[in-house]
Amino acid sequence: MSKTTRRYLAFSKWRVQLYRSQKPRHSVRFFRRSRNHSLLWNFIMHGHYAGSPPSVGACEGITAWSRPTTRKLLHEAQARGFIELRPAPSDHRKRLIYPTPKTVSEYQAMVNGYMRLWKTLESE
Repeated sequence: MSKTTRRYLAFSKWRVQLYRSQKPRHSVRFFRRSRNHSLLWNFIMHGHYAGSPPSVGACEGITAWSRPTTRKLLHEAQARGFIELRPAPSDHRKRLIYPTPKTVSEYQAMVNGYMRLWKTLESE
């Protein structure tokens, strides 16, 4: 069996284990529904790690959705406990988006899983 084939098998095994996990990552599943969901999620997480949370207006400008659809998604994510909308310190009309600790934890678990998989594939 070739090295490439072994890598593909390792990846598929890892994905099956992930989907069968007893600890579903609800925020990850929510934000991976579509390209725009993922784009918004990564924009929010980038802001979190960069120390500069995005505003609702900034999020409306990055998706291919209409402004009302983007706002609807953000409100749904907030209702599910994945993000928090808080007023900006400098302008209370502007709302900033922060991932909740649950979302950060699930995001980190996902990234750490990819990192472990990468190390496994490199070692072969």
